[in-house]
Amino acid sequence: MLCELRLKQIVDVSLGVESPHLFLTFDSGEVLFIWGQNEQYESWQVGVMDSEDGEHWEIIACPNDSLAIWGPEDIVGNI
Repeated sequence: MLCELRLKQIVDVSLGVESPHLFLTFDSGEVLFIWGQNEQYESWQVGVMDSEDGEHWEIIACPNDSLAIWGPEDIVGNI
């Protein structure tokens, strides 16, 4: 089932309010929910690299309901 989702377009991404649970909504209406809470380990990570300009984004759900974010300094530095 997961392999079938890779061919579908993501139309919405959201995070849980109290914990960084990840919700990915696809153009088919399907939703992938990824649990985002663990006391010791990173629950999930997602990243994107633009091959044309080398821009790189990465977000990681860290222990204790926190997020680590990497991206262009002019954007991430303002978060």
